[in-house]
Amino acid sequence: MRVVVRLVVVLLVGVLSGLAVFFWMHTERATVDQFQRSSLILARLGAKRVEAIFVRIEKHLSNLSGPACFMPGGGGRCPVSAEEVLAELRPLGAVELFRTNETGGVSATVAFDAQTVEGIFKRALGSCEPEQTLCFGLTDGSSRLFGTEQLALVSLEQKRGRGGRSGSRVAAIFDWNMLGELVNAEVALDPKGLAWILDQDGRLLYHPSNPDVCNEGVQRTDERCHVCHKGSMVSGKMLTGEPGVGAIDVEGSVRKLVAFSSLMVGGRRWSLAVAAPYTSVVAGNRRVLILAILISSVLIGLFLLVTYFLDRENRRQIAALSENQETIHRLNTELETKVRDRTLELYRLYNEISDFRRKHESRERLAIIGELAAMVAHEIRTPLNSLAIGSERLDRKLRADSDINLQEAREMVRSQIFEVRRINEYIEQYLKLARLPRRRLVRSDLNKLVGDLTKFLEVEGERLGVRLHFGPFQRPVVAEIDEDQIRQVLLNLIVNAFQAMPGGGDLYAETESQDDHVTILISDTGVGIAKEQIDDVFKPFFTTREGGTGLGLAICARIVSEHHGSLVCESEVGHGTAFRIELPVVSPDEDSRESDRARR
Repeated sequence: MRVVVRLVVVLLVGVLSGLAVFFWMHTERATVDQFQRSSLILARLGAKRVEAIFVRIEKHLSNLSGPACFMPGGGGRCPVSAEEVLAELRPLGAVELFRTNETGGVSATVAFDAQTVEGIFKRALGSCEPEQTLCFGLTDGSSRLFGTEQLALVSLEQKRGRGGRSGSRVAAIFDWNMLGELVNAEVALDPKGLAWILDQDGRLLYHPSNPDVCNEGVQRTDERCHVCHKGSMVSGKMLTGEPGVGAIDVEGSVRKLVAFSSLMVGGRRWSLAVAAPYTSVVAGNRRVLILAILISSVLIGLFLLVTYFLDRENRRQIAALSENQETIHRLNTELETKVRDRTLELYRLYNEISDFRRKHESRERLAIIGELAAMVAHEIRTPLNSLAIGSERLDRKLRADSDINLQEAREMVRSQIFEVRRINEYIEQYLKLARLPRRRLVRSDLNKLVGDLTKFLEVEGERLGVRLHFGPFQRPVVAEIDEDQIRQVLLNLIVNAFQAMPGGGDLYAETESQDDHVTILISDTGVGIAKEQIDDVFKPFFTTREGGTGLGLAICARIVSEHHGSLVCESEVGHGTAFRIELPVVSPDEDSRESDRARR
């Protein structure tokens, strides 16, 4: 047992460790991919932001179209003054606005003297190409008057009429670090992230952590640049102008994830890069790995603790079971003996109950048959007496008078035949009531059964002046029945209804389906039945019609009862009679269905 526990522990440690490493590697890769996609989106947004900033600067500079704009209040001839433009550009880091003449000398300033501004202008102008209308340049900003280490110069060449170039420029001096921090704040996904900018020549224009190498090419072999980006292809990809992602392995520092996108400033292509330390990006995943290892350790410890207590409890229970094994065996033997004896006793009682039930059913059937036989004997006594009397009269006539009247003899024979037929009808009805044929149950549509029967009797109804009303119905009413027996019941009820309407009337046949049973209602507008006679209509030989046998409704009731249904009579003298038949949708007689399937 202990060896098994040790193997399980080792297996759990291996599985949990493997799962933890796999989960960590998968989530770290997914995190890096998601971060780079988000960084690329921010790089594009940052590039658009930088372009928008320089468009805004160019627009403001273009408003300073003449020397009067640098006079207080615009000299009354300029729509906006240089002081107002400088105030608009200060949130972007602007510290000075000035104007140069055609020879390159500073002709007007706003905040500082022309000599100081002219020195900065000449140092920064060297990076501008002659054909550039909007020019951007950097200078080290050695003058402390501006309070910053790095200055950026943005100058716009003034136009003459019809598109000519005047040679004079309007320029703005910016705190380049302040302008870069605005962009860096918008694109940094990580608190330790940063952004930098390259131009199309590979010149580093902005870098928040290495401002000393700005305005120099990053592709040179200078150790200040090359050693930081050793083996990196990111700078080369940035110079192509296409957006993308990558990584930089900085010597002496952590790896950085980079996303970059291009932008256009003054007709020149720049590339803005956004970077964040790899360790900072995946720090959350590593915390998850540590947490997973801690949770795994706790779970393993809990498993060992639970296993120890379970092992101790199992040992105690095994010892107790070993001590009581003989007692358990003895109790099992006694229990098996008692169960066997009780089973034999129950089987004997079941056989006795089955025999008693068969005897009881046989006696009940004999009693019913005896009662019916007595009724039949009573009913056929009168026709038998009539038959005997008629036979004796015919015999006396034949002996006393050789020349017998044939007409009178025929009448006497017809009377005897009539009485014999009455006796035969009584006997046939008795046999139907006493011994119904075995039912053959099938699933039948009662609407179709009733509809076919009413169509069959429609001609007879017209002859008697009876109008039949049935259907149509939208859906079938289905039940398990013996179609021949139920058709016999319906035929008997409809014929009785015809006989109850000697002067004509209306007969209604209706069907209805419920969850577990169906209903057939046969109603007429005939003479009706007296209230005190309703309880007797289903008794054998009870009839209110002259010449009736009184067995038709008794047979109907017997057939419906054999179907586990009910037949109810509702009537009122002068208002007609209604017979309601209720049958189960599914018959409980499985043997009848089996015989029906065998027959089919």
